[in-house]
Amino acid sequence: MKTGIILMMMAVAGSMNNVQPAAAQTDKKEFVINGTLKNFAVMPAKVYLRGLLPSERKEGRARVLDSATVQAGKFHFSGTVDGIWDLQLSSYFPEVNDGPTRIRFVDMAQLHVTGGVINLTADGKFDKNTVSGEGAQAELDYREAMKEVFVLADSIRTIMQSEEAQTNPTMQLVMSNMMGDAMNAMAEGASGFLKTHPASPAAPVFMQMLIGMPNISAAADDSLLQTLPPATREYVLREAGETLEKKRAAQLKKQQDEALTTLGKPAMDFTEQDINGKQVSLSSYRGKYVLIDFWASWCAPCRAENPNVVNAYQRFKDKGFEILGVSLDGGSSASAWKQAIEKDGLSWTQVSDLNGFDNAAAKLYGVTSIPQNFLVDPNGVIIAKNLRGEALHNKLAEVLK
Repeated sequence: MKTGIILMMMAVAGSMNNVQPAAAQTDKKEFVINGTLKNFAVMPAKVYLRGLLPSERKEGRARVLDSATVQAGKFHFSGTVDGIWDLQLSSYFPEVNDGPTRIRFVDMAQLHVTGGVINLTADGKFDKNTVSGEGAQAELDYREAMKEVFVLADSIRTIMQSEEAQTNPTMQLVMSNMMGDAMNAMAEGASGFLKTHPASPAAPVFMQMLIGMPNISAAADDSLLQTLPPATREYVLREAGETLEKKRAAQLKKQQDEALTTLGKPAMDFTEQDINGKQVSLSSYRGKYVLIDFWASWCAPCRAENPNVVNAYQRFKDKGFEILGVSLDGGSSASAWKQAIEKDGLSWTQVSDLNGFDNAAAKLYGVTSIPQNFLVDPNGVIIAKNLRGEALHNKLAEVLK
């Protein structure tokens, strides 16, 4: 089931399911998948082939493309592909509209297909498989580059299936951190493999994966692109050039936004509604130390940090310290926002325009991930950022002597 976790992370990275080739799109190649199933508790009657057709790439929803009957543990698929396709095999796939969230728990085999013959043997479940054949090189390269991610994905899957993952904020934080570690391992695996194997048939997959990751700089993407064979580089720029330019512009804007919130800069005023519909402005806190705390009810790291923030508030509120919570919940989660406020004991003022990451205050402060906070002094000047755990208490103790 680690394949499903990997697919979910790739969807987040914007690189899921189908990458066109370094060769021309009209350069179709025949492929054959010869499958063997052994030691299955219940031998499937059919195997389904799932993927994303080029004509459906904008919709971004993979679907079942073909099926094959299993006879004496054997099945067979054949067809044509343009370049490299990310396909999955299983005895069951959820409906197309269920997306990557549900598919993470489907037992499936993943194959990167570029043409040629691939022999796949699944032992006990689809996810436990080996591949061989002259058409298997792209998949073998992918598995080599992502081997550390697969280990993390197994652990993430185990946690995600536990009841604690649904109810325990601490466990949700652990899971969130592990997802972050897996995303970092994915980036390191992809970039490392590209540096040593730039001519790999899986190179377009890795390059587009990295371009889709906002935490990887556009400059790093540019550098890696220069190491690829000209045909591969030309293709990647043709297919992902627009995404790369959007990423470059977003990173430049983030740098500009961060310049506006550097320490010593005046905190920019904003006004939003509290939970009762009353307009609240940051400027109304002038004369006190105020922590602008960006969070959301759905954010596991935020919820895990809330007890620490509550403790800091109780400790320093009588010394001229206030908190202004700014939620990045959306309109559909307004009730969840209010419930989280009550459940976590957030007794300070909370505001939001319920526009998610399009929240006006968040955009003003260049907030693109949460939790994030800014400590403002009585004169309205930013004196600290992103204070968590003991760092929050230490800074408040320093300024509120």
